[in-house]
Amino acid sequence: MANSVTWDGTFEAAPAGGDALSLGDNKLRELKLADRERQQKEHKSGVAETNAKQGWHREGSARAFVAGTEPTAYENIDATAIGGDATIDDGRLFFDLTQALLPKVHSEGTWQGFLRELARVSIQGTLATGTNIVPPMVFPRAGTITKITAAVGTLPVGSAIIVDVNIDGTTIFSHANSRLTIDTTVSQASSVDITTALLVDQFLTFDIDQVGSTTPGSDIGITVEVVVG
Repeated sequence: MANSVTWDGTFEAAPAGGDALSLGDNKLRELKLADRERQQKEHKSGVAETNAKQGWHREGSARAFVAGTEPTAYENIDATAIGGDATIDDGRLFFDLTQALLPKVHSEGTWQGFLRELARVSIQGTLATGTNIVPPMVFPRAGTITKITAAVGTLPVGSAIIVDVNIDGTTIFSHANSRLTIDTTVSQASSVDITTALLVDQFLTFDIDQVGSTTPGSDIGITVEVVVG
């Protein structure tokens, strides 16, 4: 939509102090028109809109940041820094060109990924202890592991099933007691909330450190949740 009024220095300087008062009403109408023409590009504005809708963004009008690096300032005259005011900054979107337009949202003073990927591995049949129980799982993009869940078809008897998860061969759990544990009676599923960075092309491996002493348990599935970015 083209603007019929050119907004330049001449327009802003009119009416001049020495202009006739009779020009005042024309200049007011021209100012309203110029403002409406620009507002309507992205906002509901003008006599065609109901009063309750005035000023709201039009559907699809919000523009996210699209760049190769995380933006630190807004594209305004003052280049206002991003991150100084959560009431203004939180919820802004950024699409990272270096990571196939990976979306991020500004929250708690920083850009954070919110796209989640779920990866699942499973073993059918009676379980036994062992390392690298399935082929390595590779993530092509960096992220943060936030949750790991394991479930079995048949509960163990005598002792719990304990599962360890490794990144490039090193356990992600800070303590042995933090490993995924499926008890003999409580539940057939176990979840661990965790915050562990995962770099590009790092791989996960899975170990079964313990099975039931009387009945090992069988049919295990393990799901890994990763927040990308």
